[in-house]
Amino acid sequence: MRFRHLSNRLDESAGVAGETIARHIGRRDVLRRAVRGAATVIAGVTVGSMIDAKSAFAVSCSKPDCGPTARCSSGVLPAGQYCPSGRIPCKSSQCSNCEWATGNWVACTGTGRCGLGYWLCSDCRTTSSCSYCTQLSGTYCSGCCSSEEVKAEMKRQLAASLA
Repeated sequence: MRFRHLSNRLDESAGVAGETIARHIGRRDVLRRAVRGAATVIAGVTVGSMIDAKSAFAVSCSKPDCGPTARCSSGVLPAGQYCPSGRIPCKSSQCSNCEWATGNWVACTGTGRCGLGYWLCSDCRTTSSCSYCTQLSGTYCSGCCSSEEVKAEMKRQLAASLA
């Protein structure tokens, strides 16, 4: 019986470690695209003409994924609604196993009319537990065509999630 309990704990630990690695890889990918985009802008300014900056951010985002953690629901919530009914974002200040300050993180980028839109995933928990599931939320900034518009949208989201 003790062996089964140890086996379950080991399996759970391996799952959490795997998910953490998967999220870090996702962040590295986003950072890589941001650096490529910045390099494209700098090159364009240096040469005196703007080369195709959208291609630096282009990524296939036809089926965004929130990683290996169990899903709260199979559907996609509308933009602005981060968790399904009965659940709240799992914030790092509230639960030690929650990784994000707001409970939300970027799933993928490169969507929308000008390629500056992005999808968000949220870690969602019940009000009485720190056990969480992930939820895909709709596309954000699908109409954004400048970095100022993206910054404004992100500021709005941050203010709303910290309220």
